[in-house]
Amino acid sequence: MGAADFNTGALIKGTTKEIVSAVNIFKKYATIKHEQYAKERNCAYLQSCYISYDGEEGLGTRINDMTDEEIAEFAKNHDNSVIVSASGPYGRFGFLSEVGLFKEIAESAPHATVSGGMSGFNPGGDQIAAYELKDGLLTCKYVEGECEDWDEEDEDWDDYDEDGEDDFEEPEWDYEEIYDPITKKIVK
Repeated sequence: MGAADFNTGALIKGTTKEIVSAVNIFKKYATIKHEQYAKERNCAYLQSCYISYDGEEGLGTRINDMTDEEIAEFAKNHDNSVIVSASGPYGRFGFLSEVGLFKEIAESAPHATVSGGMSGFNPGGDQIAAYELKDGLLTCKYVEGECEDWDEEDEDWDDYDEDGEDDFEEPEWDYEEIYDPITKKIVK
């Protein structure tokens, strides 16, 4: 199996409550989803999640152990605008657009303003996914990449199908697709 290296980040603006909700989704992927992957190997997860503010030097403050009150205080002290960064996603997924992180953020804080994405590489090549949550709608601003099929039997990457052709697929979420986090439906 080949290596993968991805990074995730988002600028989150909104009320203190919205920021706490959105940051908690990152926290969920770094704690609960990480534990789930360790046991079941069936999901994506993040590592090394940090919260910072625009202009802060260094990584910022690790969010895994922050309480809701500490996240709220951090947001209030920085004009309700924070940056969250993380290593990953890692784990079980094909395309970055399948991870679901930004959909969950949108569902948890639909009226916040979030601009972010994920990028990196896996054995199939480079992948990029960029999202924007604005005015209650999540837009997939950009998605690009290739992914090799996962061979369920030997749990290894399978570069070619039976006819010798490569098995690279296209991402499932189309560029400029718009998701309504309130109705949980694609609207365009």
